[in-house]
Amino acid sequence: MQKIKLTFILMSLAPLLMAGTAYFDNVKLSEIYIPTGFDKNDEAQIVITGHLPNLCEDKPIIKIKKDGTDIFIDVTTRHYEGNIFCPDALNPFTEVVSLGHLDEGYYQLYFNRGTSNVQHRQLVVSDNNSLVDESQSVAFVSEVEIEDNNQIKIKGHKLSYCYSPGSVKILSNGENTYSLVPVLNKETDFCPNKLTPVEYSINMPEGLDREEILLHVKSLSGQGVNKIISK
Repeated sequence: MQKIKLTFILMSLAPLLMAGTAYFDNVKLSEIYIPTGFDKNDEAQIVITGHLPNLCEDKPIIKIKKDGTDIFIDVTTRHYEGNIFCPDALNPFTEVVSLGHLDEGYYQLYFNRGTSNVQHRQLVVSDNNSLVDESQSVAFVSEVEIEDNNQIKIKGHKLSYCYSPGSVKILSNGENTYSLVPVLNKETDFCPNKLTPVEYSINMPEGLDREEILLHVKSLSGQGVNKIISK
């Protein structure tokens, strides 16, 4: 029994004993997706993609620093030298980066500033939700699916049965992202709170010439649902 325990301990320690030298380095981002249509009630989110340099890391290390309307986002990962358990290999990742609730304004986003991999983007946050009227609301979104006929299906709930599904507003950032807003129309002033399932189905938007596009679906919860699709 003691031999078995010792063998198990040695096997567990083997990766550490043969880890070699580890150091941190910035990650070059393949794509940066910046949705539009955020207001101060939303949790502002962006999506980044790239490749990690080995199979031992499954996600990058992301650090965010805010200085007024300047936001600095450092994306790093561990590199290993002399570790046979962490061979070099391109390991793709997709990460949703939450910037929290931001006040109205124009925000400058700097990725890996001070390195050769620096990139800059702008994010706009409005004061209130100007995308819907006072008699409208937005659905609580839980899921986004792409059907075989190239239809987008949005699933979620409405706050009350006094609302009925309206249109889905489509916003484009002109680069690589569509923001979708599933609108609910208020049918009566009597609106007791009772979550009721709701579903939308729309055609895939056209206009962005990219192999991969982000669908960012606005939700009443303030936290959008994100899905990257391949054309």
